[in-house]
Amino acid sequence: MRHVLFCFLVVSILIFGACSATDEKKSEAELRPVRFVVVEEESPSSTRGFSGITSAEDELPIAFRVAGQIQEITVNPGVKVSQGQLLARLYNEEFQLEVERAEASLESAKVQYRTAESAYRRTRELYQNDSASRNQLETSQSNLESIQSNLVSAEAQLERVRLQLSYTEVRAPFSGTVANRYIDEGAVVGAGQAILALSGEEINRVKITVPEDIVSRISEGMKASISVDAAGLIDVPGEIIEVSSGSAQQGSLFPVEIEIIGVSSSQLRSGMAASVDIELATGNESRFIVPPHAVLEDEKGRHVFVVNHNGDSTPATGTVERRAVEISELTDSGLSIVSGLQSGDRVITAGMSLLSDGMIVRSPQ
Repeated sequence: MRHVLFCFLVVSILIFGACSATDEKKSEAELRPVRFVVVEEESPSSTRGFSGITSAEDELPIAFRVAGQIQEITVNPGVKVSQGQLLARLYNEEFQLEVERAEASLESAKVQYRTAESAYRRTRELYQNDSASRNQLETSQSNLESIQSNLVSAEAQLERVRLQLSYTEVRAPFSGTVANRYIDEGAVVGAGQAILALSGEEINRVKITVPEDIVSRISEGMKASISVDAAGLIDVPGEIIEVSSGSAQQGSLFPVEIEIIGVSSSQLRSGMAASVDIELATGNESRFIVPPHAVLEDEKGRHVFVVNHNGDSTPATGTVERRAVEISELTDSGLSIVSGLQSGDRVITAGMSLLSDGMIVRSPQ
């Protein structure tokens, strides 16, 4: 009997131990494993990259100052031109006719003026000899002044139409290279419509556009690093010389112009693709970079989950903590956090939707 009781006790102990081990393993298995990144405070500046194109120090769209039909374009892209060289002309028959009409009107006005002047002189002599009344003298003088005014108007009209005629030709305002051609011969163009683009001989600029959340952190005089692969230029120095106060296009992109420093322009051509790195000031606030998907948002606002390691527990476990955060901007490295985190925080990056504040998780060190 004692032997049977002893066997029963041994079996019970073994079964109980096995169940305890199973429960312990089951409890360990139920702990949710997490992945995290350890964040560190960033420096108060960050480098951002932008794409742009090279351009000349002098770069200008070429257009007629009057509307008309293009008779001739004398240059093509890539051609070097000298200052004053003819670039294009319009058909000018109507403008020439206007000049001829104005010349005829001016000649008629001159004849009328000479006649009125002669009449005034005779009337003045008669008045001095008491052979004409004062009223006759004043009428003659008034007529002369009116015709003189017509003469001045005719001279101004001739000058205006001659100027209009000269506007049917466009000439190079400076020596350079034709960068582009937008219109073909025979096309009808409006006044101010670009037909060509002319680049100066000094190619030492890069033009970029930056979004509205960045432009306020860029100012004239800031340094930049420029690379132009086609010209074999890597990380050459540059300086921002102009930041536009107006948007370049829909989408709130603002033009910025950068001067390339210490590079021979013979290596560059206008329109080459360039990449520009600019170190942007971020202010004095703390700044941490996390993967964008690690930041969640609900009715209580934006937040992340961090895991705090629970001592020397085996297996390693941690307690989940919800942290409200304030974001700044999306960078090439990730999302910038300016409030809510500290250096060394373990920000959870996977399975956040299944977590809650205070949850115990498996936390590999």
